[in-house]
Amino acid sequence: FRMAFQNLGGECVFSSEWDEQAKRTYYENYGDVPFGDITKESTKNKIPNNFDILCAGFPCQAFSKAGKRLGFADETKGTLFFDVERIMAYCKPKYALLENVRNLASHDGGNTWKEVCRIYEGKAAYSDIFVARDGSVGVLYENGDKGIYDRISFVVVDASVIKKASKNQPIIR
Repeated sequence: FRMAFQNLGGECVFSSEWDEQAKRTYYENYGDVPFGDITKESTKNKIPNNFDILCAGFPCQAFSKAGKRLGFADETKGTLFFDVERIMAYCKPKYALLENVRNLASHDGGNTWKEVCRIYEGKAAYSDIFVARDGSVGVLYENGDKGIYDRISFVVVDASVIKKASKNQPIIR
């Protein structure tokens, strides 16, 4: 997400990562160190509230066919989705770009996806969810195998943006 938006003139105003090795890699790639664990209030308190687009990928292991498939019952990896939702509700970005494994849509007989849609279509006052599946992301697995790793991406659009768009007003600054 970051590279794509920077290449288009965007500016990253906050990033979060709890793993120390991943933080070092992030620093090598971008020149800044991400804030810590996004589940901690001390980290959430550092998030600015004046940004237009929130980009997030929450851990996929809880929803992946390759993982334990505990979903939201996985207290470590399965609940980060709800932290992203709380950040969106508080900061109210115009757009959110979220991604996860393709199995998110079919996990638990589709109930996980229904919960995702319910949350963003209701409580957070976001109105539309668009889903795109992309099978072109090549991945090198830990065992050295190469493969295609389908992802599910969804765009959440604030209802106020849709109202402005219907009046032909600019919707992003």
